[in-house]
Amino acid sequence: QKWSKAGFLRMNQWVLLSFMIFLEQVQFQPLAATSKVQPRDDLDAAFESHQRGDFDQAIKSYRKAIKMLERTVSKSNHQRQIGSLCTALHNLGFILHYEKKRHNAAAKYLKRATGLNPSYFEAYHHLGQALRSLG
Repeated sequence: QKWSKAGFLRMNQWVLLSFMIFLEQVQFQPLAATSKVQPRDDLDAAFESHQRGDFDQAIKSYRKAIKMLERTVSKSNHQRQIGSLCTALHNLGFILHYEKKRHNAAAKYLKRATGLNPSYFEAYHHLGQALRSLG
């Protein structure tokens, strides 16, 4: 299926809106008593960069958020942080696939998102699109 520019922009806006709604519902736990940076800060920065169209900065911020969330999840296994990690993985895969045309890297992140949350429909959809682009 070929994407029209308008259709792609609507899909991109839907994904960003879903992420905004998700972030409003999530309450993050601090990483440690001495930590001043929380995963929410990096996710917010990534989302803002994504929304502005600064995809290189969004990629850096999503990767940073993913590293912090992975540490937090490995310590607490808190469902909200797992959800945030899945969202960050999905959004990073989305940018890599649609904006940067790095389909292999996108598939890697999207597979991780679906591995953590097997009912994450959007991640499966974008994973299929990335794999299809690989041939």
